[in-house]
This record gives sequence, structure tokens and C-alpha cells, in this order.
Amino acid sequence: MDATLRDFFGSPDVVTGNSGSVTINTPFLRISDGAAINLVSEGFGKSGRVEVNADSIILNNQGGITIETTDDDGGNIQLNTDTLQINNIFQKKQLLYQ
Repeated sequence: MDATLRDFFGSPDVVTGNSGSVTINTPFLRISDGAAINLVSEGFGKSGRVEVNADSIILNNQGGITIETTDDDGGNIQLNTDTLQINNIFQKKQLLYQ
């Protein structure tokens, strides 16, 4: 977290606690043109989870779903769908701190 935001919220320099989860329920999900669903966990604690429930999911033209974490656990991405279409997406795996 940015130092200015930490000061504003009165947060410690190193945050602790488990990250939350994001669940999306929709008939149709399209993520494209560099857009992303991104879950970030920068402190100590368990990484979060992204779950998408959709009849159809399209990831296109550098669109994606990512989890960034300081924990080597990496979090979870769960896609529950009848149709998954992936075209020209990015792949990213990054450990923020070692």
C-alpha cells in the first residue's frame, strides 16, 4: 500500500491478515483490451480467491484474471463455465516480495 494511503488510514507499514475473495455471477463475462480482474495481497496472510460463475467466459486481446501476492501460496482462480474462449491473453506469475 502506498505510504500516503497507509498514513491516511492509520495502517501499519507491514499489513497482516487474510485476503478476501471475489465472486462474480453473470450469464456472460468478456474481459478484453487489457482489462483485468486483479486481486492483490501485499501483506502477510493467506492469499485470496477469484471465482467466476458464467455460462460463457471470453478472455481476449490481453484481457485476464490475475492474483498478485507476497505469499508463495499464490491464491486461487476458479472458473465455472460451459464455454471458455481464450484469445491472445497475457500470462503473469509474479512473487511481489521474496
